[in-house]
Amino acid sequence: MELHLPTDPREMHDAIAGAVMADPVANTLLGSMLDGPVERLWCAMDPDRPGVLAVRSAARFPVVLTPGWTPADAPALAEVISEVPALRAVSGGVEVVEAVADAVAQRTGRDVSDRLAERLFRLDSLDEPRGIPGWSRTTGPRDRALLNEWIVAFTQEVHAPQADPRIIVDRLIENESPLGRLWLDSSGRPVALAARRAASGGCARVGPVFTSPAERGHGYAAAVTAAVTREILEGGAVAVLFTDASDPGPNRLYQRLGYRPVRDLAQIFLT
Repeated sequence: MELHLPTDPREMHDAIAGAVMADPVANTLLGSMLDGPVERLWCAMDPDRPGVLAVRSAARFPVVLTPGWTPADAPALAEVISEVPALRAVSGGVEVVEAVADAVAQRTGRDVSDRLAERLFRLDSLDEPRGIPGWSRTTGPRDRALLNEWIVAFTQEVHAPQADPRIIVDRLIENESPLGRLWLDSSGRPVALAARRAASGGCARVGPVFTSPAERGHGYAAAVTAAVTREILEGGAVAVLFTDASDPGPNRLYQRLGYRPVRDLAQIFLT
């Protein structure tokens, strides 16, 4: 099998958009890529299977494999992925990612350094949490310093790629419809944050979700996640999110709100 590596940004954009429209839930990460500069995209595709793609949006992010790849595709994928500059990680279905990461390691002499077990959830009907004191409001310019602090703390806790927090904060507060919500406790003090992406293909992803460490255990994360999820549903979209599949706490929390597992994935890091 010979994979096609498009160099025309418009061709890559159109291929990604087609995959998102075909399965917006499974390809929610690709939907986010459509919001960024197309000049940074790297893409590989199988000409015989439209919508089956390997895509990276920028150097600090993993190569994402869409549904449709199989472990039998690992040698062909490893051949092209091994040439990706500053390759950091590969993400996708568990079996195919394991096969691809092993094949890349064999070709390049690199080591598999770490792995993250992820679970994709979707929600169609919200089960409202009850009895949590406080209320939510949208994020705004007055929250900039707090949001910067919390986004940095979140990326450190979950070992996320180190993006400039100011870019994320700008997204949360500078849209016509802000994409972040804060939960305020009974005294009106911000204690938790939930963010979301704009809808793409009728699907909008929740995250990050963060509660100030001193305020955990009171249900604030559930309350603010429910608030931002409600906004997504009221806009006519399906809500999705990712969890660390090995962490039972968030997995229980989101399922109490009505989120249901879609598929398990792996992100495997290379050094």
